[in-house]
Amino acid sequence: MDPQSSQQQLTQTFCSLEANESCSEAVLTLQDDSRLCFIHTVEKRQALAVGPEGQESEHRSAEALLNQIKKFRLNSKHLEIWFLDESRWEMKPTPGSRISSPND
Repeated sequence: MDPQSSQQQLTQTFCSLEANESCSEAVLTLQDDSRLCFIHTVEKRQALAVGPEGQESEHRSAEALLNQIKKFRLNSKHLEIWFLDESRWEMKPTPGSRISSPND
């Protein structure tokens, strides 16, 4: 059996996506409450792994996925993530709101 791709891992652990009004910042929350935080502005492009509230230094699943990210793009059209294993994940953010997994 082939190992899971990073895209499959993200799809399975995805809980929600929240973006600011300008879609320049987004937080992707995973099932273990760890978060991938994305910032994409003219001045800055950064992705961070953050643990659950109150345990921010415990990065959990977010860190494992962050280590697999090759590059990303964030704008009002989509959050698009390319992984080192050549898989890709994409979702359209809704500015100023939260999109939850259909499994929640």
